[in-house]
Amino acid sequence: MNTKLLLIAPLTALLFTSTTFAQPDQGGGKWKEDRREKMKQRLKQIDADGDKIITFQEATAANAEKLLEHFDEIDADGDDAITREEMKAHHQARRAERRAQSED
Repeated sequence: MNTKLLLIAPLTALLFTSTTFAQPDQGGGKWKEDRREKMKQRLKQIDADGDKIITFQEATAANAEKLLEHFDEIDADGDDAITREEMKAHHQARRAERRAQSED
């Protein structure tokens, strides 16, 4: 019986530790998923005509201050409209910048 206890205790501790610390390494878990979903919903609200392109006029009408603040940066081709591809490229570029800064 003591042998079983000696094996179970470390395995239980290992299991608890690995599940506790594994969650943050999975990209933020539920918090990140919730944030992504809220962002999708907000972008749908801003895209008044539902064409999956956000124009400067739509962003202004929706009072999307944060988006308007970075609109010109995100609108890579300068056509006063943001596509999903432009939004994704901007997000990836910002992520790369933050990673580079954190490595310094």
